[in-house]
Amino acid sequence: MQWVALTVWVLVAALALALARGGADGRASLGVQALAGIGGLALSIVVCTGESAELAWWAVGCGAVGVLATVVASAGLTAERVGAAPVQVEQMEEHEATLTGVQLLMMALAATMSMMVALEIGLAG
Repeated sequence: MQWVALTVWVLVAALALALARGGADGRASLGVQALAGIGGLALSIVVCTGESAELAWWAVGCGAVGVLATVVASAGLTAERVGAAPVQVEQMEEHEATLTGVQLLMMALAATMSMMVALEIGLAG
């Protein structure tokens, strides 16, 4: 189960880094979700190297923070904008909103997998 969780965290971190550039555009929540994704990946790597499965609870926390940050980012990206925005900005926001929807599901899955590792569910032994 640790390896499945690690694989999901790798996908989450890759998507988080793709979305992190939105943090430079003034959406701090996209930067927070990137930090949560990288933190969860790092903790998952540590658990897979043989450290205590209790560290997986910290990865669950990273997943929870990531879910909240992604929800905030998604709400901001899909909110109706007052005034006209350039077409390029609207296209970029639509692309980021699509990625945040995928990221939200992936982050929740990663948190769930980490919880299963912490509870030692599905482990051979």
